[in-house]
Amino acid sequence: MDIIQVVVIGIIGTILTIMVKQYKPEIAAVLALATGILILFFGFSALQSALDRVFAIANAYNINTAYIGTVVRIIAIAYICQFASDLCRDSGQAAIASKIELCAKILILLYSLPVVEALLSLVVSILP
Repeated sequence: MDIIQVVVIGIIGTILTIMVKQYKPEIAAVLALATGILILFFGFSALQSALDRVFAIANAYNINTAYIGTVVRIIAIAYICQFASDLCRDSGQAAIASKIELCAKILILLYSLPVVEALLSLVVSILP
């Protein structure tokens, strides 16, 4: 992923969205969504190599990969929900955006409980 490509796509998408918004606001919203999705595809291609590296490090240090997977899921929830809530806010739907963010926080809490439980178990086992 070349950051220059991402920036150029973002700037072109923004300029086109601003120009179209004057005449067809509904098409401008779709154009903004398409630009965002295109940028996300660039990010996801880089994310795969980063995840491969994280799992390789986890295997090298004998870290349970289930915990790494949980952390990756939590990060994915945060990024996806941030993207969705920003789209809602850009479309003037702040109430829906805040509900998406609330749901994301609840899901993050739910997914983080096994990691917290394992950490507390480790701490208790260390204490005399």
